[in-house]
Amino acid sequence: MFLWCCRLTPHTLYQSLGSSDKERQSAYRDLFRTELEREAIDDIRLAINQDQPLGNERFLTRIEKMTGIRRQARPRGRPRLKPDAVDAAMEGQGVLSL
Repeated sequence: MFLWCCRLTPHTLYQSLGSSDKERQSAYRDLFRTELEREAIDDIRLAINQDQPLGNERFLTRIEKMTGIRRQARPRGRPRLKPDAVDAAMEGQGVLSL
């Protein structure tokens, strides 16, 4: 049977957050206390729900080129019918021929 032992060392950026463990822990927690803007949260939700990447135009263009798949957020629901298509779709509705 082998016993593996590993040594974990804190990252230098973490060490630079303070001179003591307590200071570093407090500073680290403060990094994540900010709230995201409502628009950013909505963008993240839309991207997740539509299985789309989230990023700027340059990033999205690069993803499209790499995958060959058009990547853009789509509006929710079915596409709206054009007025002429609505009339055609409604023709014969409500009429029962017996």
